[in-house]
Amino acid sequence: HSDDIADALKRLGFAQPSAEWIEEALSQVTDYGSLDPAEFVLFIGAYEDRLRAHSLEEFKKYDADQSGFIDAHEFLVLLRDMHIEPMPHVLEEVLAEVDEDGSGHLNFEEFFEVIRVLQEREGFTKP
Repeated sequence: HSDDIADALKRLGFAQPSAEWIEEALSQVTDYGSLDPAEFVLFIGAYEDRLRAHSLEEFKKYDADQSGFIDAHEFLVLLRDMHIEPMPHVLEEVLAEVDEDGSGHLNFEEFFEVIRVLQEREGFTKP
């Protein structure tokens, strides 16, 4: 049942599962409304693939200079569009936390991690 699947996704750390993406991923895995354990694993992979594809679209949208990176200004625009207004030191903290290569800007993998952290923490507060 898709409501149960949404609950399972939330428990796995997907903050706001999309009903549309759930249906897309389910249709890739099964013709039925329920999943056995092996199908569930396949479903999670299909759902994550959809999430990554969406995140890549967003990354490209906010990579205004098309450099292949999101700089602090581009990231701030993205956050404001998400109705998040971080204090400058908090923005620096989050960027430093995920900027694994220390470049001062985010590649797609780092960007994807920021989105995951934001969803997991529902903002910038560390657990």
